Amino acid sequence: MKLVRQVITRMLVAVSVRVATMYLLAVVMVLWRYPSFTRAPSISPEDLAASGITFEQTYPSQARRLRMRDDIEIHAQVVRPLDGEVGATIVYVRGILAVSLILNTSSGLLAEAVHAEVVALDLRGHGFSAGTPGDVDHIGQYEDDLAEVVTQLRAENPRRKLILGHGVLETIDDATHDGV
Repeated sequence: MKLVRQVITRMLVAVSVRVATMYLLAVVMVLWRYPSFTRAPSISPEDLAASGITFEQTYPSQARRLRMRDDIEIHAQVVRPLDGEVGATIVYVRGILAVSLILNTSSGLLAEAVHAEVVALDLRGHGFSAGTPGDVDHIGQYEDDLAEVVTQLRAENPRRKLILGHGVLETIDDATHDGV
């Protein structure tokens, strides 16, 4: 009986120490200062190529900057079909931490297949877009940016617009609600 009491006592002590440690860690995490994000270094395609990292740009593209309501500029690579015949605009969105340069081949193939202008975006704070990676003003900031891009593109040209989501924005259709 004495052995059973010792085992139970040791187990209770071990569990108590673990629970106390978890509570202490939780308090430390709550009181820890808010994380600060730094801007990722801006690296041009030429700098990447010089370092041996290349993103083969099979299709000719044009860099474009779209200004959001809060004056942040979103970068895009625009690929048009080689024959020049454009029937629609497709907004191509890659996920977090991606750069639009890696979408060149798929953008070009898509442009050729459906005779569309493909606008491949860098999300706010990623790729060549302004902002700090991971730091957004509010939940839904990426969707708001996408809605603003679609609004700007529709204002420039009344052609039909399509939206492709990839990665974090696979449920992007939420950003196109209310007629945006």
